[in-house]
Amino acid sequence: MIYRALLMPSFLKSVFLFIFSLLWITTICYSITPLKLEKKDKIYEINNTNFDVLVDSTGDLSFNQVIESPDKFFKSKSKFFRNESGKLSYWFKFTVKNESDIINDWLLVSYNYGIKEIDVYVIDKNQNVSLQPHEEATALSERLIFHKQPSFYLDVRKGEEVTVLIRTIHSSKSDYTFAIYSNYYFSSYYFSEYFWFGTFYGILGFVALFGLLWYGLFKDKLHLYFTYLVVSQAIYMLFRDGNGLLFIIPNNPELIEEMKNISRLLFTSSLVFYNLYYLKFTSKSLIYKLLVIVVIVRLILLLFSYMNPDLIFKPFEFIITSICFALSLNFYLTNKAQNIYLLIGNGTVWICFLPYLLNLIGLIDQKPIYFFGLYYGIIIELIVLLMSIGATLKKNLNHKNQ
Repeated sequence: MIYRALLMPSFLKSVFLFIFSLLWITTICYSITPLKLEKKDKIYEINNTNFDVLVDSTGDLSFNQVIESPDKFFKSKSKFFRNESGKLSYWFKFTVKNESDIINDWLLVSYNYGIKEIDVYVIDKNQNVSLQPHEEATALSERLIFHKQPSFYLDVRKGEEVTVLIRTIHSSKSDYTFAIYSNYYFSSYYFSEYFWFGTFYGILGFVALFGLLWYGLFKDKLHLYFTYLVVSQAIYMLFRDGNGLLFIIPNNPELIEEMKNISRLLFTSSLVFYNLYYLKFTSKSLIYKLLVIVVIVRLILLLFSYMNPDLIFKPFEFIITSICFALSLNFYLTNKAQNIYLLIGNGTVWICFLPYLLNLIGLIDQKPIYFFGLYYGIIIELIVLLMSIGATLKKNLNHKNQ
């Protein structure tokens, strides 16, 4: 009886309707939705609910071939844009609808300034196509806007919808983001951002001069290593956020990868040598020799990266930060309480570096708080290290008075 009931047309029809409904709901949930522009003072970040991706394994697909192969696009697994291979071209497709009061004054901005190639195709309702190519080596004076991040004009008129295709070639496997701004909001937003960047680098410059002054007065090499640490962190952050491209090499952006690698080496070596000197390791100790070898390995990687960019090992700085954090923690736990300052400084930087590593290996999505967190971490680190130097000076002066 049960077997016959299962074969009843009504039962089969119910099963069919259930499966169809499930598939329909799944399709709706994962369908690509147009990005709607509604307010002029809002940032519209593009994520995988808006775009599909096509991987060009040959690197030879033309725009027409891509347009004629809509079935080759698929939903991205990562929330934001990502190139899993630096040797392949990736195509991203999404639609934008202007539902605001602004006629057509919009900008498409790449948050990552170090993408090797970006081609932006905009297709309007009449199937007219405009192409805006970009190469990493393009001088800032030759770009649409004199700005550290690649920017593209997005002509989408009020009440209309356009299709946008972006072709990218990018060596990094980490996420990168595109966002749309109104021209009005772009100007006000980045004016504010440059102001805060200027404040940050101004503080670092003041602290570096303070360290040099202390070295001139007390002739303690710790102050010299501290100054080196501050300057190297400033250089590292300048090429991390793109301001180094804007203010140091605006006419030579092709050097950006070399400058990034040099800044990583400076960051690594300054952190290592400051910790070694602060913790009073002698050149004969095993830890001193091992950490010097680590710095030499970082230098070798830098030299070989000029011949083979794939040799760049991006988690290296996180590993160095972890080693320094572990050393300061060990020394604090062995009843050397004066090292609490170094422990807090190293720990703060380590915590701020952790989300970068987790994003690089794909465990978490990229968020602004992770990127800007390192700025706050460095400020906290420098304040704590200044307190440490102050405490050391006070201790030395008390010994002299006694």
